[in-house]
Amino acid sequence: MLAKKKARKATDQLVASAAIESGCALTTLLSSFASHNLLSQSARTARKTAGEILYKGPNTDTPFGRVCITTTIQEKKGPLEVYHVNPAAMLYLALMSFPPFLKFLEACQTDSGAEFLTVAIYLDEAVPGNQNRPDRGRASQCLYWTIADYPAWFISRAAGWAPFAYVLLVEQKAAGVSDSLLVTMMAKAFTNELGSELDCDFAIVVGRCTFKFKMKMQVADWPQHSKTFNLKGHQGSLCCCWCSNCLGHCPEFDDDPMLVHYKSTQYHRFIPHTPESIMALVQNLEHTALHAPKQLKKLQQSTGFTYNPQGVLWDPEVVPKLILPYAAYTDWMHTFVASGGVAQFHMNQFVLVLEDHDIPAHVNDEWFLSAKVPHGFTQLEDFF
Repeated sequence: MLAKKKARKATDQLVASAAIESGCALTTLLSSFASHNLLSQSARTARKTAGEILYKGPNTDTPFGRVCITTTIQEKKGPLEVYHVNPAAMLYLALMSFPPFLKFLEACQTDSGAEFLTVAIYLDEAVPGNQNRPDRGRASQCLYWTIADYPAWFISRAAGWAPFAYVLLVEQKAAGVSDSLLVTMMAKAFTNELGSELDCDFAIVVGRCTFKFKMKMQVADWPQHSKTFNLKGHQGSLCCCWCSNCLGHCPEFDDDPMLVHYKSTQYHRFIPHTPESIMALVQNLEHTALHAPKQLKKLQQSTGFTYNPQGVLWDPEVVPKLILPYAAYTDWMHTFVASGGVAQFHMNQFVLVLEDHDIPAHVNDEWFLSAKVPHGFTQLEDFF
């Protein structure tokens, strides 16, 4: 009985979440219920019918497989089942169901002038509901993807990014699955047999139109890049994957002819990494791990990479897709605005300048509280 109650609750939450995420929750939910005669049914029947409607799209079969599938990642601690989108099937269904989208994607392909459309992925952790919940029971790793050839006005909207999967962190941790292994699984999902025949990652054919795709980049904040590509970050001597001579984890200096500190503003002295230089480091790490394991820790410290045989950089199928250093794009929103971005420091400095001109902090507070924001946005709090 308890299991049935939990199942009903989960179904209710799923339906509600789908409606809320639509952007017009109440209208969407009521119109959907009315069109399927759910308002006149019993609650039990309505829940069942709503669940069938909700999963109608994900359970649709296409020539490229089902729209949503489950992939099992097996690790030493146990298996992790990931319910995720089948990208080729999802795009095929969208193109077949909505002709304007077909014309839109054709225009994107024509405007790009390239033979392939570029796929970009995005990862970030999110905590729905109470973020201070001590057990982090709802914390999830959220995986999204987009087509980089979409126009800027489209890719900057919510519809421009398609969900791939949501993985509960407690389940990921219990199975011992690293983020790098999760991205490896994701990258392999962007493949199909037709793509292999056409020399791309995956391809779909709709009528007389053939669309070819290649995965090329990950957009994320810096901690996520570190986890995906097994970087040591600031704990390593080489602190990033873009430059081969920028040192961190040491006092600032600026007098070495070959090396430069990562805080230096002499950017002309930075020596960029190349795919060849990074793969040489990766191969050296693997050779050391197999033949001289006692030296591995020191080598990881000096190169800035952590050896992970199941990671992205050690998988021969994924390496050609996410080629460092070109594949890693830092998310500007995190870098400048959110999650400890530099914008807060600029704002603080601006407030200090205002105080130098006899404009006290409480005047700023009064101005912020008087600001009018659109309906649907959260009002600014007193401590903003």
